Amino acid sequence: MYVKMNVTTGVIGGGNHAASGSAVNALCLTLNPVYDGHNPTTYSSNLYGMEYETTPEEKQDQDGVCSVCRVHRSTTLMIPGTNVCPNGWTLEYSGYLMAGYDSHPASSEYICVDKKQDARYGSNADYNGKLFYYTVGSCGSLPCPPYVQGKVVTCVVCSN
Repeated sequence: MYVKMNVTTGVIGGGNHAASGSAVNALCLTLNPVYDGHNPTTYSSNLYGMEYETTPEEKQDQDGVCSVCRVHRSTTLMIPGTNVCPNGWTLEYSGYLMAGYDSHPASSEYICVDKKQDARYGSNADYNGKLFYYTVGSCGSLPCPPYVQGKVVTCVVCSN
């Protein structure tokens, strides 16, 4: 029997959506940071919390939470465009493909966000740090069908 173990939980963070030099990747940040007293001398990179940009839905401006899990299987993968694992694979979670907004200057990455879109309690202030938007199909070189123009793309995380 395989058991999924939660290694850590926290909040999602990353670079600012409007900063052209900000970091690309999203991070699962601990809620118990440890500092060693080192302070930057001149320049630094900034880390921001993440907000859902899902207007007009109920998760708008809420801060996303995350967890890092360990499974006792050797391969874990994210498959965009479906919410079903291939035969012989185990579903870890399914949800929506999300990323930054195309016209924001900062680069982003596609991540698979659980369909529940868990958020930190009482976190609906609009600070606009790292922003995640639904990803939708854009027909052209993306084949339509099977994809549909403007339809939110699903995703799944599977292990084997």
